[in-house]
Amino acid sequence: MTSHLPIRSAALLLLLHCACAASVARGLTIGADLAIVREPRPQQLLLAASGVSNARLDHYAARLDALAAEYAPRDDPQTSPRERAAAIHAYLHQHVLRGKYLASASDLGDVLDGGPFNCAAASALFLTLAARVGLDARPVSVKGHVWCRVGRGAETFDIETTCREWFAIAKRDEHLPTAAVPPAMAEHRHRVATGRELSDRAFRAIFHFNRGVTLIRQGRFPAAAAANRQALALDPACRPAAENLEFAQSHAAG
Repeated sequence: MTSHLPIRSAALLLLLHCACAASVARGLTIGADLAIVREPRPQQLLLAASGVSNARLDHYAARLDALAAEYAPRDDPQTSPRERAAAIHAYLHQHVLRGKYLASASDLGDVLDGGPFNCAAASALFLTLAARVGLDARPVSVKGHVWCRVGRGAETFDIETTCREWFAIAKRDEHLPTAAVPPAMAEHRHRVATGRELSDRAFRAIFHFNRGVTLIRQGRFPAAAAANRQALALDPACRPAAENLEFAQSHAAG
């Protein structure tokens, strides 16, 4: 369920998980190639942060809209939030998340085309459908991982969006003490206790950060530095992005 992608060099551990857009000349700079797009939609910003090229933004934004429109009639607002969330989760794993889990797979275009997915991409799709049907959901993160939280107060529950059988597993273990549950569930409970709820900007930062990790792996250090600057512009609290920016800059200079 985690999205860790360790890369060790000079004792630096790079972790997958974080996205950004900077205002430029009354437009917005988005995407890896830094093209100018005026008044981009939220879906376009997220898609660009995930690695979708500017030439394909409209195509995949339309795909996201179509996905949400197709799912909306299936939602039953008379059922509980947990049942509604479980229905979204099941729909995504049956119809969209057809590839395998891969920690580095943040590109939402690839995911929509049936490719592999990671926790950030799966959470983005869940949040897209939840927003369309008015279900209160937001992203939550710890270093190296992101998932979704639904509801408020005593009705709050968390969803590991990459786990196809999550709702069955959560129901099985819900009344067991942490000492009695499998290690993966114990780890999930620890995350829930320590996780940070993310704003839309901080969630996009996750995708820019992930793209930066991929670029570092490819040896494209100037581009990796740019991706991490974008992540930090959206979420200054993204400490791994600051570490990776320093790493990328030092290697670009060398």
